[in-house]
This record gives sequence, structure tokens and C-alpha cells, in this order.
Amino acid sequence: MKRTILLLGLAALFQPVLADHVTIDISGNNTSSSYISYSNSIHIPKADTVDVMMARYAYFSSTITGNGTLNLYAGGERCYLGTAKGATWPNWTNYAGDIHIYPYPANSSSAGFYGVVMAHGGKAFSAEDIEGGIQSGKVNKSMESNHVVLHNGATLCCEAHTSGSGFRIGELNAEEGSIIQGYMKKGTRPAYFLLAVSTPMPPWQVP
Repeated sequence: MKRTILLLGLAALFQPVLADHVTIDISGNNTSSSYISYSNSIHIPKADTVDVMMARYAYFSSTITGNGTLNLYAGGERCYLGTAKGATWPNWTNYAGDIHIYPYPANSSSAGFYGVVMAHGGKAFSAEDIEGGIQSGKVNKSMESNHVVLHNGATLCCEAHTSGSGFRIGELNAEEGSIIQGYMKKGTRPAYFLLAVSTPMPPWQVP
């Protein structure tokens, strides 16, 4: 009996430590006149996961650090990754983890689509000077160090500058049934997605 207890004790001792899984709930089937904002800083250690349940109309502008997993659940068509009208984007310079973007239709059954909206930051980007735009801060680089997965039913779009806006993503994988588009509204404002770009090359332009 003592030997059995000892073996069980050793087995328990060498079990892997479970990662922390944290949920930040800023959800709600709200309206365009009642945006929900969240800007608290977040640190995600390796092997940890943070779920952000986003409202139909939300501003998520938290500074994020670490290299754990970030799951964004888009609860509607105006889940901004930034502040109002895309004026600023969040500082994720020191965040190198994986980002998963999911639709969250349970939050609002009447939403036009379920997507995250990237910010232009008031910066006009030109495809004629890609490297210059990157160096001068005219490109939204919030996801430049991340592996991003856009899951079935989710949309990735942007608040576009009238003269063009640029968005840099380290790696982007889109599941069948997901949507990648430029300006979130109707119009001809150009948007450019630069994927794993470190030297001048033609950007991926989305109409």
C-alpha cells in the first residue's frame, strides 16, 4: 500500500502544469450610441490564453505583451482594435503570440457581420512607398509579430483613410468561410495588407 501511494504521488508531481485561461467579457448586443470600451493592459505569458468576448460595438485598445494566445470573439460588425473612428491602434509591439479571430453570433443575432476592425491611426499609406510608409509609422503594425488565424464566419476589415491605409501582419491564415475585406463600409477607400513584409514588394491590395 505504501508503494502504491508513493507511485501515485510521483505521477501527480510530474503532471504538466495547466496554463491559465482568462476571459475578458466586454460583450453585449449594444448600439452605435453605446460603445463599450476596454483599455486595461494585458500580459499573456507563454502557454496562457486570453479570450476577449467583444460587444457588437466595442473599442478594444489594450496594450498587450507576452507570447501566449489571444482569442478575439467578434460579437458584431464594429469590434474596433483601437479607438473611435480608427484614430489610434493598440500597442502590441511586445506581443508575439498567436491571435485567433472567431465570430460570436450568440452575442447579437441581428449583426450585419462578425468582424474585427483595424485602425488606420490617421495615417495615409501609399503603395508607391511601402518601405517609407513602414519606417515613418504610416502602417498599422499591431499584428506584425503575430500568427493570425481568421476562423470560419469571422471578418477582418479596417477603418480606411481616404488616401489609403496599410496594415502589417506577420502571418495570416484564413479558414474557408471567413472574409478579408478592406474598408468596412461601402466606398472606394483603398486598403493594403502587408504580410510578413521586411523588404519592398507588391502589397496585397484588397478592394
